[in-house]
Amino acid sequence: MKDALEGIRVLDLSQYFSGPWGSQLLADMGAEVIKVEMPGFGETLRLACLIRPEIDPLLTYLNRNKKSITLDFKKPRAREIFKELVKKTDVVLENFTPDVMPRLGLGYEELKKINPKLIYAAITGFGQTGPYKGKPAFDIIAQATSGILDVYEIYTYPPRIPFSDLNAGAYVALGILEALRFRDKTGKGQFVDISMQDMMFAYNLRAHILSYIDKETLEKDRPTYNCYQAKDGSIALVVATERQFRNFCKAIERPDLLKDRRFKNTKLRRENSDLLFPIFREWIKSKNVKELLEILEKAHIPAGRIVPYEEAHKHPQIIARQMVVDKFDFPKAEKKPWFPNIFIRLSESPGSFKTKAPELGQHNIEVLSELLGYTSEKISKLQKDGVI
Repeated sequence: MKDALEGIRVLDLSQYFSGPWGSQLLADMGAEVIKVEMPGFGETLRLACLIRPEIDPLLTYLNRNKKSITLDFKKPRAREIFKELVKKTDVVLENFTPDVMPRLGLGYEELKKINPKLIYAAITGFGQTGPYKGKPAFDIIAQATSGILDVYEIYTYPPRIPFSDLNAGAYVALGILEALRFRDKTGKGQFVDISMQDMMFAYNLRAHILSYIDKETLEKDRPTYNCYQAKDGSIALVVATERQFRNFCKAIERPDLLKDRRFKNTKLRRENSDLLFPIFREWIKSKNVKELLEILEKAHIPAGRIVPYEEAHKHPQIIARQMVVDKFDFPKAEKKPWFPNIFIRLSESPGSFKTKAPELGQHNIEVLSELLGYTSEKISKLQKDGVI
């Protein structure tokens, strides 16, 4: 069975979370992803793992199914080798500030001269244009400057999941696939520009709504979904449609609410949620989670237990979907780690979780000999000269 992206080669210069997550999505589906790293210590995440060996599995969380080669771009010979590889490559991916690659003579304008079909993808905090284009940015900066942290009222502590990074990786993978499809039709490569701020701003639905509803009205408005405390945990539930409201009122044995004009329709229920939600809370806190979920399922009300994050991998649906992979050993880790499996399910070309993150430079000989025809003597000299 062939993988969906078999035959696509990616030179991945990215570090940390965003780029590696994106290239991993491609590698899962069969693309040949070659990490290009500095000799000695490799990408920055490897350095973090050297300082804290117990987090070594994090490398595999972001870099499974890839190869690794080393090139010291401070040396002209390394830059020449990279250009040779670009001639035989479909995609270059990086997440440096916009000036880094052009300064090395390896920016898109230079590389497209030697490979006009090249897809060059770059993730930055603020994009390739505009007054902020050269500013460095990490996940938290993109969330802050897009208004997302304010939406979640996060002012005195960091967000616990790097959504900007992970989503930027997902969208750079999507952008690469779009560019590859365009190349299939036209034969032309192109530049894929992913700004983390752009992306998070596009996610900021609340800011969009303010363009046509005033803030005071928006702040008073309450959604038809909420989270509630039960006897032994918490649940989330949705009571959005008229049918769901009728079913819910019957389930909690409050048919009188159906006759209350303050709750006659969705608009009125939202406006009077300060009266309605306490009724919900009182009923929910009188029961345990298991009992609630059974009642609500029978009433066809969407509901779910709020799962502690350390227990998420034990959820029966996660297990049934085989979303947990624990087949690899990591001697330096304090406990045996698990990893999330491939979550894009293709029926004919499902992809696979084949390998752990590569060791630094593990594939130097393979890549340089098979792609560029270098002899073992030539490779040994490159290593001796500190080029690789």
